[in-house]
Amino acid sequence: MAASLDLTRMDVERFVVRLRDAPPAGIATRLAVAIKAHLGPGQERRWLYAMFAAALILRLYYLHVLGKTPFFGPLTSMVDDGVYNLRGREIAAGDWLGSPSWLIYTTPLYPYFLGLIYRIFGYSIGAAHFIQTLLGSLTPLLVYGLTKESFDSRRAPVLAGIISAVYIPFIFYENMLLGESLAIFLVLCGLYLLALALKRADGTLTAVFPAGFLLGLAALLRPNITIPVSFCALYLGLFLAFKRDRKFIGAAAAILLMAGLAAGISPITLKNYRLYGDFVPISAHGGVNLYMATNPEKGGGFRPSAGLGTGMKEIIDNSILISEQAKDRALKPSEVSAYWTARAFENIRSSPLGFLALMSRRAAYFLNRYEYPDTINILFVAEFIPFLKPCAFAYGVVAALAICGIVLCVRTWSAAAWLLAIFAFGYSFSVCVFGVVSRYRIPVVPILIIFAAGGLAFAWDSWIDKNYSRFFRFAALAALAAMFVFFPIRQLRFAVPYNTLGVYFAQKGDWAQAELCYQKALKISPGFPDPYRNMAVLYHAAGDDKKTLAFEERYQALKKVALATGK
Repeated sequence: MAASLDLTRMDVERFVVRLRDAPPAGIATRLAVAIKAHLGPGQERRWLYAMFAAALILRLYYLHVLGKTPFFGPLTSMVDDGVYNLRGREIAAGDWLGSPSWLIYTTPLYPYFLGLIYRIFGYSIGAAHFIQTLLGSLTPLLVYGLTKESFDSRRAPVLAGIISAVYIPFIFYENMLLGESLAIFLVLCGLYLLALALKRADGTLTAVFPAGFLLGLAALLRPNITIPVSFCALYLGLFLAFKRDRKFIGAAAAILLMAGLAAGISPITLKNYRLYGDFVPISAHGGVNLYMATNPEKGGGFRPSAGLGTGMKEIIDNSILISEQAKDRALKPSEVSAYWTARAFENIRSSPLGFLALMSRRAAYFLNRYEYPDTINILFVAEFIPFLKPCAFAYGVVAALAICGIVLCVRTWSAAAWLLAIFAFGYSFSVCVFGVVSRYRIPVVPILIIFAAGGLAFAWDSWIDKNYSRFFRFAALAALAAMFVFFPIRQLRFAVPYNTLGVYFAQKGDWAQAELCYQKALKISPGFPDPYRNMAVLYHAAGDDKKTLAFEERYQALKKVALATGK
């Protein structure tokens, strides 16, 4: 029978285990469903092709629509995507090392990714978008593979792949000049190799070092990835040591994973030492980020404020200036980071209960459906591109279903599922410490999708087996989880993105549209300093000295308040 159904020995063994755990009344039903639901190699390939094609078509459509809007490229060179774009052009022109000292405070890999694209295809933002679109179209396939290793279910991998193909925030970030699409791809590849290492019964470790190397490259895009990788190294070492009853295999696996991580990071570490004579493994901006994330005035989310500015370059310049003034000497980049780290821990020590409350709010923000903005507000762009409207609830649905998959299926997790859960916990913890932002949490969303698919498969199997008590347990938990993740929280208004859009129009010479955007920003947030400065620039160019002076004075007054209060 196994041969006629194109089943492997492992398939039969898994099915026998499921029959053993099933109630007697459900065995016949399970047998019929398993035979009907089995995917042979040909069917599996067709599903994979279909998921890739669906993902690619949706992304190409969005790219076509995006090309008709101002959001196709960076709105300004002052924020992250604009800085990466300029640096990518410099790298394409041959400046591989980069001389400005502030570059050591940025995440380093993505500009090289852009530079390589620009070197091959010429300066083409469209080429960058298309390559990132191709990477994003591979996400459903990688998620499918990881789900297959994590859950003993024929449905869960297909469901996970479909959700990944149509998940709107993936499509949005894959078409920005940021490193999120590359980070997701590298993380999924690294975790898939680790899942294979856990699966191999002979204890071979050939996949561990490459997995660590890929995750090290991902850490050059999101440095906090080093935290969950350390957790995974501990789990991998303990699992293999106990499974094989040979401790050296587990220790070797953990060491190889961390060695691969170090190897992936090492080119940037060496570059930093050569240029600055300072040991900075990835970036010297961690201390500043931690300070801003622990600023007691900041609430549960993350905003680049704390009196340091709004644009990347402005924050870096101000953080260096303030730290060097405090120490009354020039500081190395690592010393600047250490200064702000110390100030962050001063905030924590001064109010430990306040910090715990802050972390609790961050955890709630992390699970909440709200897409907390940073460089650009996805909900703001959705006002111009209706295709993005589902992003308002997409994460909430995934998070609620993932909670169901984690709670209801934990007893049936494989070693790969535990690995993914540990990585997700470590990464989520790091995001909550440094600040919850939509694009910072998105590398963990594929893992949440995997557990969400496990929850859906649990509900599906329960309904088909007529095990209605199990199904209603799922429904009740899903309702409770939805109440939590869709709980209304304070959302940022669109003052910052309107100001940024105004800068874009001003650079294009469309002063009327620029002024309109600045006015909208001021109407939304009258205490926001930047639009006043930008209005002053517009009126200065128009020769209206009276209005120029009035807006400049208002800007300076609000800036002093921001520096004094740390807001």
